[in-house]
Amino acid sequence: MINPGTFHHLIELLKNIGFREKESVVYITILKMGPSFITNIAKIIKLPRSSTYNIIVGLLKRGALRQLKEEHRQNQIYQLRYEAIHPSTFLKFLHNRRTKINQQIQNLKEALIKLENTK
Repeated sequence: MINPGTFHHLIELLKNIGFREKESVVYITILKMGPSFITNIAKIIKLPRSSTYNIIVGLLKRGALRQLKEEHRQNQIYQLRYEAIHPSTFLKFLHNRRTKINQQIQNLKEALIKLENTK
């Protein structure tokens, strides 16, 4: 169990890099729980399953989670578990994203200067 002070500090740090509060809570919860079904995640964070699903979709798009498919041969169906990307891997992903954004800002700056000079 994470101590409440640390939990809230982690939430604030994630919010500082663009996460919403509920996204931060879900990411930290899944990180601590390990691979989990959406029903279990929703129960722990006390949100409706549909809201939890929407948050998870956003975290998948951010690269913070991955989806694990568990197939059941008897019924030929599968269940999905969600796993938090390991923090060091996620930090590398964020660093790479920051580098790309910085390059895009530089490209935009150069394009705007060229535009300004064509007046």
